[in-house]
Amino acid sequence: MLIFSMCDEIATNTRDYLYLWIFPEPEESVHDADVREESSE
Repeated sequence: MLIFSMCDEIATNTRDYLYLWIFPEPEESVHDADVREESSE
């Protein structure tokens, strides 16, 4: 279960980064900060 949880987290992070790369937005830095806060929890 631990390995599956890690893979799921990596997949989520990869999807977020790909989304930012394909669809860059002016408020990208704000979204980045939100992602970082969620990841640190």
